Amino acid sequence: MRNAMLRCTGFALVSLVYPLTAAGALVTLYDTGRTVPVTSLLAPLGEQMLPDRSLGAQPSNVAGFDPFPVRSAKLTPGVLQPRAALRLPGALPHPLALVGSDERSYQWLRQSAKALTRLGAAIQVVEAPNLAAYQRLRTLVPDLSVMPASADPLAQSYGLTTYPILIQTDGRVSQ
Repeated sequence: MRNAMLRCTGFALVSLVYPLTAAGALVTLYDTGRTVPVTSLLAPLGEQMLPDRSLGAQPSNVAGFDPFPVRSAKLTPGVLQPRAALRLPGALPHPLALVGSDERSYQWLRQSAKALTRLGAAIQVVEAPNLAAYQRLRTLVPDLSVMPASADPLAQSYGLTTYPILIQTDGRVSQ
């Protein structure tokens, strides 16, 4: 009886946990309280609209969606002023670098590429006028996830004003 119960419990746990590990965990960077999973919005449009999980994925112009130009009105390229660590509501699973397509960001990313790769950082391109500008940055860190997206909600929530920066998993910000 006890063995049957243990087998049943083990099966139940595997049944619950396996789908979560097979799908991979999603990470929320900013939540307004009205956030819904993007897959539920894209699913009716078909498989081709679901996000590509590969690290080398490039933004695409699927179904007329073009992420460019990317702009972050609350951030500008510049020198990071000394500041306290961010008080993140949850720990980041990996460091996050915010960069733009300006020359300062390009040089910073080129100089930091090995360290960012070693850390397994995600790169968010917060300013890029077009796909060519994005691809110029992408070539510097081919083994990392590099995605274009405005960082205005992140900047507003945490008082960020400049890029390029690296946000460590514990909230420390550096340049």
